[in-house]
Amino acid sequence: MSEFLHRLGLFSFKHRWIVLSSWLVIAAAVIALMFTYMQPASDEISIPGTEAQTTIDKVGELFSGANGGTGRIVFEVPKGKTIDDYRPAIEATLNEAAKAKDVEQVVSPFMFPQAVSDDRTIAYAQLQLGVSRNNVSDTTAEQVTASLDTSRNAGVTTEAGGDIVRLAPDQILGIGEVLGVIVAAVVLMVMFKTVLAAGLPLMVALFTLAVGVGSIFALSGVVEINATTPVLAVMLGLAVGIDYSLFILSRYRSYVLEGDDPETAIATAIGTAGNAVIFAAITVVIALSALSVIQIPLLTTMGLAAAGTVAVAGIAAVTLLPALTGFLGGRILSKKSRLSHHSSAGHHEVHVDHASPWYKTGRFISHRPITVIILAVVLLAGLAYPLTDLRLGLPTDEYAATDTTQRKAYDILSRGFGPGFNGPLLVLAEGIEEPTEQEVQQTAQALATGQLQLPPAAQQLSSGDSGQQDPMQLSSTLVAYGNVQDIATRISKLSGVTEVTPAAVSDDGTSALLQVIPSTGPSDEATVDLIRTLRNETINQQGDAIDLSVTGTTAIQIDIDQKMLNSLLPYLGITVGLSFIILLVAFRSILVPLKATLGFILSVGAMFGALVMVFQWGIFGIFEPAPIISFLPIIGLGILFGLAMDYEFFMTSSIREAYVKTKDGRQSVKDGFSLGAKVVTAAAIIMVSVFGGFMFSHDDIIKQVGFGLAFGILIDAFVIRMAVGPAVMSLLGDKAWRIPKWLSRIIPRISIEGKE
Repeated sequence: MSEFLHRLGLFSFKHRWIVLSSWLVIAAAVIALMFTYMQPASDEISIPGTEAQTTIDKVGELFSGANGGTGRIVFEVPKGKTIDDYRPAIEATLNEAAKAKDVEQVVSPFMFPQAVSDDRTIAYAQLQLGVSRNNVSDTTAEQVTASLDTSRNAGVTTEAGGDIVRLAPDQILGIGEVLGVIVAAVVLMVMFKTVLAAGLPLMVALFTLAVGVGSIFALSGVVEINATTPVLAVMLGLAVGIDYSLFILSRYRSYVLEGDDPETAIATAIGTAGNAVIFAAITVVIALSALSVIQIPLLTTMGLAAAGTVAVAGIAAVTLLPALTGFLGGRILSKKSRLSHHSSAGHHEVHVDHASPWYKTGRFISHRPITVIILAVVLLAGLAYPLTDLRLGLPTDEYAATDTTQRKAYDILSRGFGPGFNGPLLVLAEGIEEPTEQEVQQTAQALATGQLQLPPAAQQLSSGDSGQQDPMQLSSTLVAYGNVQDIATRISKLSGVTEVTPAAVSDDGTSALLQVIPSTGPSDEATVDLIRTLRNETINQQGDAIDLSVTGTTAIQIDIDQKMLNSLLPYLGITVGLSFIILLVAFRSILVPLKATLGFILSVGAMFGALVMVFQWGIFGIFEPAPIISFLPIIGLGILFGLAMDYEFFMTSSIREAYVKTKDGRQSVKDGFSLGAKVVTAAAIIMVSVFGGFMFSHDDIIKQVGFGLAFGILIDAFVIRMAVGPAVMSLLGDKAWRIPKWLSRIIPRISIEGKE
């Protein structure tokens, strides 16, 4: 492949106008398609195949309006007062909220006694929306928020929660992300000492985002994408778009300084460093694409979108970059470097400066490998220790910042109605006996003669419009209500249940939806035990077995954890297995891929240990303590593995190139470290800066992914790839590059260093 890349680099350099024009046309076409077909991103998460998701789907089919968004306005009056003292102000707020764009119904606490706490100091109003939670408009959120001022001005603490609160602005790049790019630009300036050279990797990253991320938005008209999907693609597109170009450009610059003409230098750089870049990109693409095996739509779209963007970055690095260098010619070097270049002879290979600090560092590591390994392992073990306290969860109002209205509403409701109120369980009961014609007729007669009154709670159960129901339908509803109330009574006797309220009944009366309020909070283990009990519970009613299925935030959390656990081994098998084969083919060694994989395990432990400390424990006070997002372990594993292999290729290819020349295993570590450490350091700083900028995103998933990857790359690049790796290679010496003859005959011969 090195020969093909050599010719590709030469072609791109010579025909720079054709290559640049092609990229401009492609970018323009993608952007045009994006603006034509782009659809709003969704924040909905579905987990196909789980009981929680199956229950949600059934509820949507059985009960009209069940998929509509909901919200709450929460009131708390001053000490010594009751809700009744502030009724005019509260009703004025609710009247204003009822006028909001997407609000269909507001249920006042003065009409629904269960919405008022026992001491009558806390109450809430339920808002039913005419659209799904994903389609709630900004206008609705703003109008409801504005309505809160009426009761606030009267002295009532008034907060809002649910789908009417806009949790985050719809933006991909914020100030943190921009600062990350600025840091990357500064690093490039320090590395190349000229604005023109520093601008090339940024230009490649810009084209990567235009084509890669633009394609994601263009496809959003065909495939539903989550709001997190393009952000992750931007994060990776920026990072690898800059890093891949940096690696190649650094090698190109070295060849020019050693005396090669620009045309020869770029062709050689693409054939050598470009080779490593392509292998690295393939590894990242595999790791991201393999997220599809988990069969969660969110992870599938995130993985494939990010993989596509990384693939664009790899292609741009070996085509667009050499074309751009052709326009600069010798101006890619600073004036001082150009003067030095003119006086040097052409060696057509990179010179190793034995007096450089990079060579001296490599020599220090190779002379004290055991000490370096022990110190690194002790450091990484300490960082990984908090992993033993890892707790997974989903982003909810419970973990929102304490100064947000949704968090204040959550805390008020917990004080007024108990910790379980904010995490209700939805129980779908199926197999209820259908009301008989005789029961319906007898009930209709009792209603007609006034002997029986239809309770408001029973009338609200109907999935149809109760105002339009005929007497027979009302009678059927009342009979069904009796059956459902019996089920609710039985469930209420289970340990850990505070209250059970029938919420809806199907038109034929054979299915019902009940809201169960646990006595413990959503994140308590006792609530998890209650869900398991309900799922295993079978209620016999008049000889019929009533099946219960459970959904709700905590139930979804349980199912996600189980699905992730079941998918972990297949995912790692595909990712690590294929990457091991790629490393084996690239370096023609068994020990090098093994060393790379074991080093990755150490990096992962440190990354998740740091995540627990910063996000779960809340040390430094940067973030509100909260569980680690359930999806993060497998997303973090995949992305970090792919990026870790980037640095493995960058560093080990330099060592391999030195070994091919010296045939000395230990000397090649020092020479290779001298050649690769500088660019790996710059690349790692850039990637850490880009990922770190996303720590301040409003999206909880992106926030934790950004920090985790920034810290993981910091550890992997500087501790694993630039310390432990060279130390292990020094201990192995020539053995690192040995391969059984039978295996050598089987695998294809692809020279990662470009010439052998």
